[in-house]
Amino acid sequence: MFKDIRLSIDSKKIEFEYKVEGKKISINSFNGIKGSNLKIFYDENVYEIKFKPSTKIDNMLPGEIYLNLKKDNISFNINLKDNFFVKSVYKFINGTIDKKTLIEEINIFINNNSRKKINEDLNNLLLDIDNNDKELGELIIDNQDEYKRIFDILVKNKTYLSFAKKMNLTELMLLITSYIYAPYTPKVDQDTFNALVEAAINYNHSCENVWRIAMNYDRKDYNYDLIDSFFVNSKNIWYLGEYLSGVLQIDKEKIVNMIVDTSDKDYINQVIGNSMIMGLLDDNCKNILNSNK
Repeated sequence: MFKDIRLSIDSKKIEFEYKVEGKKISINSFNGIKGSNLKIFYDENVYEIKFKPSTKIDNMLPGEIYLNLKKDNISFNINLKDNFFVKSVYKFINGTIDKKTLIEEINIFINNNSRKKINEDLNNLLLDIDNNDKELGELIIDNQDEYKRIFDILVKNKTYLSFAKKMNLTELMLLITSYIYAPYTPKVDQDTFNALVEAAINYNHSCENVWRIAMNYDRKDYNYDLIDSFFVNSKNIWYLGEYLSGVLQIDKEKIVNMIVDTSDKDYINQVIGNSMIMGLLDDNCKNILNSNK
């Protein structure tokens, strides 16, 4: 549970425990050292992090909190946003959590929520999820038929549809980019796809998020001109290599010509000097680059 919250000191992962007491969810970290710098990485799309008023935050970015430990451990509370439930559904339909974990997450959301009608709907949803005929259930539990049964229940649920409809472009982008690749991504038109890319460009860790959008929608009939331009113009060699290697629909010759069109000799030579990128290109693309270095 709460795998999308990570704590680390000097890039070393710190284990934590969580407690659910009524509507309060608390995180307690251990193995810290007084005076060391703690980093908290979390999915800001689904969590709100709440510290004691006396806690001094050194820096806060979207999904990242940095602070200096005043004692050997630290605790903080988390509130669940509505997108927590949306993400739970998204994780199940994409096969990253099982039925048991789905039920656990919905129960935690219900316990953290104060809206009576929503809780009534979600309690009914839990009954539907767990409502198997005994004989049939023994045969289909955890197999594809059971997955499809729960899939259909989830995507038709009133609360899920209401929450998903309220998501803005940034929230939708963060849901999609929470995974490098998911087989079932939100169906959007080209204009909305471009808007999602723009949202990723204008957000924290833009290269990572744009790359994840590219990975998730690869070969799903979307025009990638905006993404092509972003990675070429970013001049980030590492992410350019990841883009060329991971996304199958890319026209590599088009990318090479765009790189040459920048007229940036240093940039072109960095590309030529990158063995990963050059290993992905055919002889024609290599010749284009080498003739313009």
